Amino acid sequence: ERHAKLDTPPDRYIFVGDNGWSERDEEALEGISKTGKLAAAFIHAVTDDVNHAAILPSDRVTAEGAPVLYFRTYVGAALKALD
Repeated sequence: ERHAKLDTPPDRYIFVGDNGWSERDEEALEGISKTGKLAAAFIHAVTDDVNHAAILPSDRVTAEGAPVLYFRTYVGAALKALD
C-alpha cells in the first residue's frame, strides 16, 4: 500500500458539509473561515422536497474571501470545483 505523508500540514483547507437539520456545519464553516485557512467550502443544500423545487442558496464569499459554494448533487459540486 502507498500512503501520502505530509511533513507539514496544508496551509489551507476545503470544507465540505451540509445545511441540513442543524446549523452546526454553517457554524463550523464560520469558525474555520476566521482562522484564514479556508480555501473554499462546498455545502450540500439538503431539502425534503423530492422534486428539488426549493431554491438553491446563492453562492457567496466569506468575510475572509473564501468562496462558499452550494450544490444539490456531488456532480454539481465537482462542476463548481472545476470553475
